[in-house]
Amino acid sequence: QVIKTPCLCGQFFAILTFQHSGGGNAGFKIVGNGVNYGNYPYNTQQPIILGPLNGDNTTNYEFAVVDLQHPDCFDEYLLGKVECTMSAVQDPIADGKLIISPNPTSHWLQVQAQINGSAFLGQGDVDIVQSDGRVARALTVADAGQFALDVSDLPAGLYRLLVKTASGRLEGTFVKN
Repeated sequence: QVIKTPCLCGQFFAILTFQHSGGGNAGFKIVGNGVNYGNYPYNTQQPIILGPLNGDNTTNYEFAVVDLQHPDCFDEYLLGKVECTMSAVQDPIADGKLIISPNPTSHWLQVQAQINGSAFLGQGDVDIVQSDGRVARALTVADAGQFALDVSDLPAGLYRLLVKTASGRLEGTFVKN
């Protein structure tokens, strides 16, 4: 199965999961559209996050998981064309900006926020929300304009980041791998 994440800056990530049994000792590779996305051992934690990929509605995305020892043992998934016409950063404030990096991440996120041209936002509440809508973490930061988050304990997946201050609210998306 391959699931597309919401778009961000014209790009998206493909989240791949699959079941297997009796695979070769050499592991497997993920390929698609003439690209080898990597070779992996079968004990690799799933989901496997691929990307960022361009959502320009021109590439018909296809992915195949192929056993390295027995290449005739494979499965494929057609995701299709992806169009990223809207940003995943939902900004209800006309002059607001939220930058989340690196994205995807495995350990730390650096967050920079601006509302109405001001980078110092003062104290703010931050929620990390799982893709199913449950709040994974809620905390208060001293300066919502710039802070770091340790997300190493979160499971791999897609998350929403909500930053709420007296000046307004910003939202963004990040991938934890």
